[in-house]
Amino acid sequence: MTVRTVPALSALDYGHCVAELHNTKMPHAAFDGQTPDEIYFGRGDDVPDQLATARRLARQARLEANRVVSCEDCRTPVTETTGSQLIPPETQEAV
Repeated sequence: MTVRTVPALSALDYGHCVAELHNTKMPHAAFDGQTPDEIYFGRGDDVPDQLATARRLARQARLEANRVVSCEDCRTPVTETTGSQLIPPETQEAV
């Protein structure tokens, strides 16, 4: 098969493919993570709850992973000064 024998994808076919992808596969923030088809056909009622559960579990996993970090930088308390500079308390000048 050569390039000449491959049928050209018409603009109409391409538009249909894009619309199909948009409506059936791509979640939308305006629909709480549901696709337009899930909203229209009423099949995605549990999607927002599933996403909220996934976010909660991911956050818990991150917190647990961060709590087991045991480097010295994480154990040294810091005090905020001006801007975004952070200085360990033992290096600050007495006021």
